[in-house]
Formats: sequence, structure tokens, C-alpha cells
Amino acid sequence: QTHNPDTVGYIPIEQFLLARRNRTQRQQLCTRCLLMQEGEIIPVVAETLGNSRERESAEVVPADMLKQQLKMIKQRHCVVVYIIDVLDFYGSYIRGIRNMIG
Repeated sequence: QTHNPDTVGYIPIEQFLLARRNRTQRQQLCTRCLLMQEGEIIPVVAETLGNSRERESAEVVPADMLKQQLKMIKQRHCVVVYIIDVLDFYGSYIRGIRNMIG
């Protein structure tokens, strides 16, 4: 995404357009990934609470709110893909997630 530098996956529009012209857009990395490639460890990815257009800043979702959101999934017929960030294992691993989502 090229419109909000405060959210996940941001790539500056100039960088995106240059890569598109050179047909190298599949090799692009977002700003977070570039920093991690340079050796910086960024432990928490901020998630936007609510509609991103309504909120200008991103916040970390509190654990109790996340658990409440996950419990709502149990009532739906859906597939859940659980991804663990190896650079932030303790921030992305949720003990007992199977019991929460069914």
C-alpha cells in the first residue's frame, strides 16, 4: 500500500512507480521489511482498530480485545490461518487459540 506510512506494508509511491516501470515490483519490500533486512528488530506490528479512514494513527490491539474478537470467530463457519511472526514469537503466539476459535 502506498497511501499511509503509519500502517503495515507501506511503500513510498515514488519507489513503487519506479519499480513498476522497471518491472521489479515483485522484489519490493515495505519499510518494515527493509528495516528488518538492515538488522533492526521491530517486535510489534501495529494493527489499526476500526476503520483505517476513521483513525489516523495505528495502535496495538490489547490482548483482551483480541481474545474477544477471536471468540466471535467460533460462531462463524470459516477457515482460520494462524500466522506466527518468528521475529516476534511471544507477541504473536496465543496460547489456547484452538479453544477460543473452535
